[in-house]
Amino acid sequence: MLFQVNILQVNSKGAQTFSAKGQFNADSEIDIAVEIADFTKSTINTINKLSKLGVKGLSRARVKLSQSAKFEIICVEDDTRASFEVANFGKFVSDNLNNKKVQTAIELLVEHTQSFADRWTA
Repeated sequence: MLFQVNILQVNSKGAQTFSAKGQFNADSEIDIAVEIADFTKSTINTINKLSKLGVKGLSRARVKLSQSAKFEIICVEDDTRASFEVANFGKFVSDNLNNKKVQTAIELLVEHTQSFADRWTA
């Protein structure tokens, strides 16, 4: 099935500080979690490497460590939507770059949220 994922971070003043959108095919909640975890880990790693090289102006591309992240997952085929928010998401990802905790946490959130989205739209 084709899914769209939107990730958004907003600071305490209400200004958008990070956003990403993507579409991909997934057969299960695990596939969705893997895509989100891989994207966020890769984004943090890439920005860190660029910063070490002295590249400036990366603020808008950086997943903020201390801000919550809002996720919206949309099944494009039937417009089923699920959303959730994770406080300090960037810190959680940054602290767990080399293990499966990020994928597992996202998988649990997606699975739980999607089950209610399916139930409530039936």
